[in-house]
Amino acid sequence: MMDVKKDELVWKVSDPYAHVKDNLTAWTRIFYHSYLKPFDYDPQKVGKNSGAYMTMLMSIENSIK
Repeated sequence: MMDVKKDELVWKVSDPYAHVKDNLTAWTRIFYHSYLKPFDYDPQKVGKNSGAYMTMLMSIENSIK
């Protein structure tokens, strides 16, 4: 939710707190159904799966556009 512009760190959203509050349920729902439940809530399997991180990244990026 941040970007670097002219050597400055800037927010991509006007209110980051509100953005997370408005989208957190959707992000976690996607993650839960895609990775937590299918991998039987095993943190070793979920944590080692690069797809889990990419899913969350894409969910957050898509909510900004």
